[in-house]
Amino acid sequence: MVICRQVTPYRSGSLIASFKKLQAFRIASYGDLVQRVETREKCQAFLGQTDLSFDELISVLNYLFRWSCLLRFPAREFLAVEDAVQAGYLGQLKRHRVCINLDILERGRIRAGARSCPVFTGVPEPFLLVITHKADIFSSRLCARKNSEPSVWGGYDTLKKIADADAAKMEKDMAAYYRTLGKSSSISKPSFLYPG
Repeated sequence: MVICRQVTPYRSGSLIASFKKLQAFRIASYGDLVQRVETREKCQAFLGQTDLSFDELISVLNYLFRWSCLLRFPAREFLAVEDAVQAGYLGQLKRHRVCINLDILERGRIRAGARSCPVFTGVPEPFLLVITHKADIFSSRLCARKNSEPSVWGGYDTLKKIADADAAKMEKDMAAYYRTLGKSSSISKPSFLYPG
């Protein structure tokens, strides 16, 4: 009995078409979709009511899971804790219960929060901005730490820099970064820019 079969990697056009079908079916949110397909029986009924194929549904769920559900991890994982200044800032954040990436994202996601955090924690705003960007990059499941950490330390430390990156230039920059570590680049293209 086959429980899960290999699904062809999604193409952006078919993914957009699938989202349009879901919108026409009045799916309100990711949670709404998951509840409608959470059991085999519900999934079969849902697919019978929509014109989505099983592969299209799995592609949508896979995409949403990888891009919408954030990973949770301690803030120390994206700080240079061997640096006394950063270790001190981490201590200050912990004293104010800002301990994980999601805490940092919550405080830094809007300008008012980003401005108030330095006031009550004593951590400078420019440093909080840097770690908010890192928390944002590292939180995505598709950009898991093993994929995104080298990019951050290699100079691509904000989502804007990643989004605006020329793939050939980024490849050269990353190869140069790996050489500083005494390693050869093991990637031909940044994996988080080319999902699937």
